[in-house]
Amino acid sequence: MHSSLSKRWAGIDFKVWVSLLVLVILSVMLLAYKVATNVPCPDFTIKAKGKLSHPEAGGTQTFYINEQVVFFTSGTNKADNIIWDFDDGAEKKAGISTSHVYTTEGYYLVKAILNGKCLQSFNVRITQSNTILNISAPAVSPIISADIISTGDEAIFNTSAIGANYEWSVEELPAIPVQNANPAKFIFTKAGTFTVVLKVDNTKVYKK
Repeated sequence: MHSSLSKRWAGIDFKVWVSLLVLVILSVMLLAYKVATNVPCPDFTIKAKGKLSHPEAGGTQTFYINEQVVFFTSGTNKADNIIWDFDDGAEKKAGISTSHVYTTEGYYLVKAILNGKCLQSFNVRITQSNTILNISAPAVSPIISADIISTGDEAIFNTSAIGANYEWSVEELPAIPVQNANPAKFIFTKAGTFTVVLKVDNTKVYKK
C-alpha cells in the first residue's frame, strides 16, 4: 500500500479526514442554497364579506347558514397560489379569493395556505338567522341547536362556552325544570316561539 494512503492525522486515518471534509463542504453548500433560495412568508391577512350586516365579537366574524361568504386575502398578489380550507369537510378551493356556503351552525377556523408553506387563519361563526331575540344578549351566542323543533320531540342544546357550571332553562316555560348538564335536553309539548337561556358560572348569560 502506498505510504500516502496509510498516513494518520491526530490518530485518524487520512481517508476518514477526506470523507469528513467532503461532508462539511456539502453541508455548507446545501445551507447556502437554502439561504439563497428561501423566500420569507409575506404578512398577509384573511378577510370575509357576506351579503348581510354581520356582528363581530372577540375577533370572530358571524355569518348565516346558506349565506354565500366571500373570502379574500390582503397583502398578496395575483401570482400567489392560495389553497383554502373551510374547516367543515368541504373540498378545498384555490385562488386569491373564493366563496363558500356553510350548511351547519357552529364555529369554523378558515385557513389559507400561501404557496404551499405560509399559513394564515380566520375565525367565523355560522348561526341560524340574523334575529337577535334580546338586546341584552351577546351578539354571538355559543348555543348550538336546531332552529325548528317538532312538538313532542327531544331537542338537544349544546354550547361551546367553557365553564364549571351550566344552567339551562326555557324563559317562557318556567314549569320545565332547570338542567345543569351540557348538553341539555328539552321536550316542548306545545307549539310556539321560545327562548332557551344558558347561564355559565352564574356570570355569563346567553339566549337563543
